[in-house]
Amino acid sequence: MFFIPIFNEDFEFKRLPFITIFIILLNVIVFIFTSQIVSRQMKGMNKISVKLYNVTIELIMENQNTEYMEEGYPVIDANFLERIKSDTVFDHESDMYKEWENCYNQFEDIKAQLLYYKWGATPEKLSIITLISAMFIHGSFLHLFFNMLFLWLVGLNIEDDWGKPVFLSIYLIGGIISTLVYSAISADKSIPLIGASGAISVVMGAFMIRHFKTRIRYFYFILLIFYPFWGFINIPAYVALPLWFIQQIFGASMSAKLNSGVAYWAHISGFLFGVVAGLLIKFTGLEKNILEPLIEEEREKIKISNNMQMALDSIDNSKYKDAIDFLKIHLQEHRNDIDALNLLITSMVKTDNKLEASHYCEYIAERADLLHQDLMNLYVMMTDDNIFDYATPKTLLIFSNYFLNKSKYVDAIDMCIEICKKDNVKLKRLALLRIIKLNLDIEKYSQAKEYYLILKRNFPDSIELINAYNLIKSKGLINEK
Repeated sequence: MFFIPIFNEDFEFKRLPFITIFIILLNVIVFIFTSQIVSRQMKGMNKISVKLYNVTIELIMENQNTEYMEEGYPVIDANFLERIKSDTVFDHESDMYKEWENCYNQFEDIKAQLLYYKWGATPEKLSIITLISAMFIHGSFLHLFFNMLFLWLVGLNIEDDWGKPVFLSIYLIGGIISTLVYSAISADKSIPLIGASGAISVVMGAFMIRHFKTRIRYFYFILLIFYPFWGFINIPAYVALPLWFIQQIFGASMSAKLNSGVAYWAHISGFLFGVVAGLLIKFTGLEKNILEPLIEEEREKIKISNNMQMALDSIDNSKYKDAIDFLKIHLQEHRNDIDALNLLITSMVKTDNKLEASHYCEYIAERADLLHQDLMNLYVMMTDDNIFDYATPKTLLIFSNYFLNKSKYVDAIDMCIEICKKDNVKLKRLALLRIIKLNLDIEKYSQAKEYYLILKRNFPDSIELINAYNLIKSKGLINEK
């Protein structure tokens, strides 16, 4: 059984996420460049390792040392080799020991030249250079692929939300901190840490805070008694990422026993750093008061593309059909440019294409926060341009939610009444139920009963009717015999 994340529902951005793409490309280039080097080095390393293992066993057998012989065939790691080197029970003048010492020195010389040991973050000899270089070295294609997949899924949005300098800072600083935590906890200080997973865990933690409700699509494959099941499932970030974090904690608790080779503590500490960074940026007002204005300024520079300028010139000359063509091309690259979307809707109204304009209105409404000024501006524009007759049920429901959040119950009811004129059966049932509930809340009981009868007549078997019945009954408006 396995789950692979594919994309998230907020997988869109206002400008090119240069840093994320650069980091991914740099990791790929480094892997291509180093994989051949590592392959050659590992062949020589494996050869000397086998020889050292055999000589070590022969040395133990020759000395007939009870303590070592009771261990059977031990794992020949750095600690074990250092133990033999310093142990006085061995005759350091014997031919066998000298052969072992020569083999051991060759092993250490080759190991010192290994790319992983020179550029990886080895706990016993950390430096600022290796703390950074280790983030861009990977041990295998799958190691690289899954790290870059996770970075692609979460990095694009965080860079887009907070800007390039902040994103790069938390990526590098968080990656360094996660490596330092791993180095402090690691039992074997001679094993180098490589890979970007610590830094990517930082971005995952930040993503969970910034995009708490975003749904992540996973591909799953389950083999149940030789019968495979596969498909796609959407899981919100507030479920998927904490589950991943719990998995890392469990892995960390078992890693000492299983020797899995996975730097779980780097993942855990990185994720926690990202969560803290996300909370600080969110609740200190840093994003709203500082980052958003800077990003908005950057967006303004992007908006006036050649196609945008051509569209503005066409509108000045009342050539609205040409403006529509230019704006559509502009929006292919800048999908969330609100100004361009508003100009497109206005141009479509001018060419009497209100039906198509209504779909772009829905696009804006779906992406605006419930209390965002963009939503109110859209409502005013649709009212002024008489687009409401063409408005989609989803757009009307979003406006109803907006008015409900503003405690404007009559306006919320009006939007639901408009939904009832549309063909969307599911939203029509929900709209009728909301009309009934809101009329009861503002004590317009006759209207509530009127719409209850409409719901009963049109949707007699619906769950909404059961809910409406309970609401009407709770107000004592239904007499039972």
